[in-house]
Amino acid sequence: MGKETILVGIAGFALGLVAAWAVWTLPQIVSKKESSVIIQKPVASSLLSPSFFLQVDKPVNDSISSTNELTVSGKTLSGTTIVISSVNDDQVMEASGDGQFNLPVNLEEGSNEIVITAYSPSGNEEKNETRIVNYTAEEF
Repeated sequence: MGKETILVGIAGFALGLVAAWAVWTLPQIVSKKESSVIIQKPVASSLLSPSFFLQVDKPVNDSISSTNELTVSGKTLSGTTIVISSVNDDQVMEASGDGQFNLPVNLEEGSNEIVITAYSPSGNEEKNETRIVNYTAEEF
């Protein structure tokens, strides 16, 4: 019985070492595979639009408004998806055939941050512009 007990103890210890090694190395192996997939993902240069741009005409940054609604307008490439995010909501639209866009935005009393994001028609590029508009109901 003494030999059997020692062999079972050694086998249990060896099995414990194998299990500990597997628990220790498995996350490292999985994370290497995940990161290699991301690193190896090619982006074809022919899909990038060298002329992709975002031009925001209105509103002017750091402007003051006496009305609680203003129009965000500008120009980009035709077919570009435009997302306008403000304190109140997010709005999505596609730029017109000539690349024009305009959307009304409601303002809150005080400082309002408006983020205009354009996503290229291919979906591989994005451009951001931020405008700060201060709304006050007081006449000036």
